[in-house]
Amino acid sequence: MNATISEIIRIAVTGSPLASILVKVTLIMLLALVAMRLAGRNRASVRHTLLIAAFALLLVIPIASTFAPSFRVSVLIQAREEIVRSSFKADLRKPVVGVTNTVAADESSIAQQPKSSFSLTLLLFAFWVSGTIIFSLPIVGGLWQARSLRRAGIPWPDAEWTAFSLAIEAGISRRVRVLLHESTSGPMTCGTLHPAILLPLDAPSWRCEELSRAVVHELEHVRRGDWVTRCLARAVCAVYWFHPLVWVLWRRFILEAERACDDAVLRRAEPAAYADQLVSLAERLSAEPNQPILAMANRHDLSNRIHALLDSRQRRGRAGVVWVGFACAISTLLMLTLSPLDVVARIQTPATPADGRKFEVATVRPCNDDDFRIGNERRQETSFSPGRITINCIPLGRIIYFAYAGIGSMDNPLINDHPGDSTHVRGGPGWIESDTYYIEARAEGTPERGVMMGPMLRALLEERFKLKTHRELEDVPMYSMTVAKGGLKIKPIDEKGCISADIARNLSRDEILGLDRSSTPVCGNFTSLGDRYKRTWALGGITLARFANQTLSGVLDRHVMDQTGVGGMFNIRLEFGYDDTIKQGVFGGRPVGPIPEPPADITPAPSIFTALEEQLGLKLEKSRGPRGFIVIDSAERLSQK
Repeated sequence: MNATISEIIRIAVTGSPLASILVKVTLIMLLALVAMRLAGRNRASVRHTLLIAAFALLLVIPIASTFAPSFRVSVLIQAREEIVRSSFKADLRKPVVGVTNTVAADESSIAQQPKSSFSLTLLLFAFWVSGTIIFSLPIVGGLWQARSLRRAGIPWPDAEWTAFSLAIEAGISRRVRVLLHESTSGPMTCGTLHPAILLPLDAPSWRCEELSRAVVHELEHVRRGDWVTRCLARAVCAVYWFHPLVWVLWRRFILEAERACDDAVLRRAEPAAYADQLVSLAERLSAEPNQPILAMANRHDLSNRIHALLDSRQRRGRAGVVWVGFACAISTLLMLTLSPLDVVARIQTPATPADGRKFEVATVRPCNDDDFRIGNERRQETSFSPGRITINCIPLGRIIYFAYAGIGSMDNPLINDHPGDSTHVRGGPGWIESDTYYIEARAEGTPERGVMMGPMLRALLEERFKLKTHRELEDVPMYSMTVAKGGLKIKPIDEKGCISADIARNLSRDEILGLDRSSTPVCGNFTSLGDRYKRTWALGGITLARFANQTLSGVLDRHVMDQTGVGGMFNIRLEFGYDDTIKQGVFGGRPVGPIPEPPADITPAPSIFTALEEQLGLKLEKSRGPRGFIVIDSAERLSQK
């Protein structure tokens, strides 16, 4: 249940492209409603022009946002810790998007989970698309119906001559046909390039004044191009069918179009007489419930139209070039402003607090050269013995990553150069990444390494550095690791496929390296050898989830999420060359520097992407997904004494 809730929260508020677009279109709709309120005493044609601009923006924004350069804007959202932690773990099993494993998790059990055939993200997207198709059907049906009415309509030459003379006065140069049809209860217009006015069969019995007013109203629809704008606005409503504000704008859009055409009638008719005609039209529409789908006149709006007709304070007339230009300028400005924005909501919770367990004795001090090296040899970054840990000259940001992001989940105590990605840690003063610290701590008894490097180390950092943190979940670019088209080229191992850590404790470093080069490496061990041109990895007894989330993510330019759905443990050997996707300074803490061209006598090694596919049968593809971060709120620097 928590996994489902966290997935919904993630989809709703973590900056996925769909969520970002929804935020933008909601803002546009709210601005349009505010504009309607401010222009309440202005001309109906002005309000309708602003609404056309709003619907055009709603149609263009998703397209422009796809191609515009991204500028991220973060919005902080509070959430319960258990929901975010559940999301961190559950997303490791998602086949579409995932999140970095920022909390300790039993990855072997995660890897054994079956690959889900669909995710809630895809389900909601499919629901959206299905609704769009359903709400588009009336548009298609209305266009087909309008075409059928035109083809079956009876020409009325006398009224067409009347329409011709009135069209000249209105500035319309196109021929406007006038047709009679039994299915129309009131006047309606259809068509853009070849417009037509459809009238009821009894229209020849109308008085000349009534016919003239009806034709003038419909000709104004033709002049304004209301048929095409109505269809486009209705299409926008089909796209955002689930959003209540779009239907509020649609109702207002139809009303303002009718009122703008009514204003054109009042230039040559008395308001009271035209109001009486609208009352008669309302009676006709009420008696005939089956109106054409895309008919513009709506009996529900007639009372508002009559009230506006009789309001002598209401300004009337066409929008004019100034207002049209203003609407275009505002729309362009909003499009240029909103399109690049990538709205990213960050879910925030307090970071996992210490659970009360503390080291019995601990030394924490800034590093010096003697701490960092023994002669010319570099000390191990972290070392462990029963009830004791030592951290040698590591920046505080990485120590925080160890403590809060779960180095305790590493199951091999021989791994001293952990490939963890400290970019999980954000915020705090600059010295957090520049100052290195030596920590030596002893616990009572022999607690597990995960406990010492987890809650006990957190308690120590919070006590000595006055450290305060919280968690955030944010949508970021990622790589998705899947099985390549040719299939997986490595096979799972059994318990005899690698040398156990207990046996390896009694071996020298050279012996361990020798095992790693063989077909039976040390379980859980990670060896990285190479020069400035290529690198060789040997990993023993590792899941594909950990290989993606920790090993590959530690060296590539973005996080890697396992989406293979393959469980079990593997021995992995990979040979690859450097390229621009490899982070600088990731191997042994030494800067790689500019990537050199290999000498002519050295065969260039394949890129890590090619090597993964050719040697392991794994493929990396660019994607996006939510990733967890530890954010430092405050920390106090230790004295250099």
